Amino acid sequence: MSFPRKRETHFCAEVKWDSLDSRHKCNTCYGVGAMGTLYEQLSLREGVEIDIGRRKGLSMQAIGQMLGRSASTISRELGRNGRPTRHWRGSYDGERADGLAARRRRWDARHKLARQPALAITVRDYLAMGWSPEIIAGRLARQHGCTIISPESI
Repeated sequence: MSFPRKRETHFCAEVKWDSLDSRHKCNTCYGVGAMGTLYEQLSLREGVEIDIGRRKGLSMQAIGQMLGRSASTISRELGRNGRPTRHWRGSYDGERADGLAARRRRWDARHKLARQPALAITVRDYLAMGWSPEIIAGRLARQHGCTIISPESI
């Protein structure tokens, strides 16, 4: 059973697309990948269709054809959102995958020192005293009982 794909045809006006620069993609619209190819994130409905197809025992190729997507897109989706974790013992679930994707879009990808001003001040003070990044990372790990920041991040 095949459902026709409904494509929304809006682009973000505030983003100037550069086909070779994926840093300027908009997560709610179409993006432009390498070589000028267009990509579109999977919708909740598509995630549920992937879930149903896997439960029926369909191949990735068959699911991809049903959704009008490539088999590699289905494979990537199943690999990204279908693995068991400490908190999730099940396999791929379309609704859960949509929630994980939304969480990834909200994640603050800035450098750790930019996200945590108190840590940045501590690191800056240690650097001002002449400490190396390795020593700073080791000291913070020892004080807190776990790795706080890596020397590479400093």
